[in-house]
Amino acid sequence: MLRALPAKATYLELSNPTRRNALSLSVLRSLRNQLLKTVTSPSDSKHRCLPPFLPAVLRSLEKSARPSNEAKKSSSSGIAVVADSHPSEDSAVSHELNERKPLDHRFDHSWLVSSEMWQKHRDGLPNAIVLAPSGPVFSAGHDLQELSTLNGNEVRRTFSLCAEVMHLIRRSPAPVIAVVQGPALAAGAQLALTADYVIALRDTRFVLPGMGIGLPCSSPSTAVSRRAGNARTFRMLSMPGEGCTAGDMPEAIDCVDVDLSDTVDPDEIAKRREKALWTRVQTVVKQIAVHNAAQPQAQGKWAFWTQAGMRDHKAGFQLRGGDDYESAVAFAGRVMALHAQSDDAKEGIQAFLEKRRPVWKT
Repeated sequence: MLRALPAKATYLELSNPTRRNALSLSVLRSLRNQLLKTVTSPSDSKHRCLPPFLPAVLRSLEKSARPSNEAKKSSSSGIAVVADSHPSEDSAVSHELNERKPLDHRFDHSWLVSSEMWQKHRDGLPNAIVLAPSGPVFSAGHDLQELSTLNGNEVRRTFSLCAEVMHLIRRSPAPVIAVVQGPALAAGAQLALTADYVIALRDTRFVLPGMGIGLPCSSPSTAVSRRAGNARTFRMLSMPGEGCTAGDMPEAIDCVDVDLSDTVDPDEIAKRREKALWTRVQTVVKQIAVHNAAQPQAQGKWAFWTQAGMRDHKAGFQLRGGDDYESAVAFAGRVMALHAQSDDAKEGIQAFLEKRRPVWKT
């Protein structure tokens, strides 16, 4: 049962309890459709996600924020006017935007800088999105039973759809808060760690188990590595049964502590753990959804992920800002589809479903 949220917050529902909240095709489609709904303008029904995380987009934002007659006045008064664009940067922005035609309304960033346009295109839409699956497992990752029945095109579509969901979370103007109430495995760990704000009890486990069935967690590792670092992530990939806890990633996760020193009763322990987790969730969601101004918060999210990977070169800022997560996810999703077609992956998945040790081909 979903708990009541503060005003201006909404749930991103993930419910597949009989499959440990596995990310089946139907679940991924549901997540995508829910996320699209949160970026659909009530004014013109177009999708308005955050712009690409490119430094050059700032020029477009500045131009959108500038009064229409400002440039003309500056020019007539003899004051030097900074050029509105840089050819190479603008061509890159154009290419990036056109790659995302289904998701972004072309070149219209005015809603991100004008309060009037924000109200027009975001009225009634949430200021915070809460991903909080029910049950003992946050998500077991992709549905291996389903994967074993899909043809090559369907497998590629599954991983492409997963990448699209991650893209929508990252580009959501409303911060996405993941409440990790239980183990997050493989693509489940990716889903959790793609969110802007992750909350979990300190002992909650994150695992990349794919290597154990011949299907390396290449796509999930894109999110984990950006949160936990490359060295830890590679250890998680190589030692599929070990993983790590939220407490191992305090920089990435808001870790919640709970005092259990005076009880050994399982029911009381479960009750206290849940109460501690949701007390923190309510505090965070209320701050983000109610107390923070929505438009500056969206601008701040865009600016944060843009600056995250910027480097100062002699020619100026590098063309691509951010941590290139979206490009990495798209690449790794294709790699995962390739992994899934291998004989070892097919044997590993079948062995997992049959609860036996795999007999590798290689």
